[in-house]
Amino acid sequence: TIFIQRGRHETTWTVLRKFGYTDQLEVSDSYLRPYLHVDEGCSVELTEEGIEYLRGLFYKYDSDGDGLLSPSELASLFSVCPNIPWGDFSASVMTSEMGWLTQEGYMALWTLNVFLY
Repeated sequence: TIFIQRGRHETTWTVLRKFGYTDQLEVSDSYLRPYLHVDEGCSVELTEEGIEYLRGLFYKYDSDGDGLLSPSELASLFSVCPNIPWGDFSASVMTSEMGWLTQEGYMALWTLNVFLY
């Protein structure tokens, strides 16, 4: 806010653009989905740090600590994203009897998402 207070709006916009924001204050698609070249016959996978980061997100948004992400907890997790990246996942990964996402199902979806990249 110091740049705005001093009348240097162009600096504010420069900083916002550096972090992928557009003129409409939306994160640009190229920032959200950067190009990653993967040679034919090769694949990508999560590092241990990536796996721990994703597990940490699961626990952070599992607000009741039941080991499941309810629809509202899942919506909260992806509230800053354009959408939930998986669509209807209930038939493809482990869920509870209520159809809520288990930690195993959550990690399976991320593993698949990275593999298909």
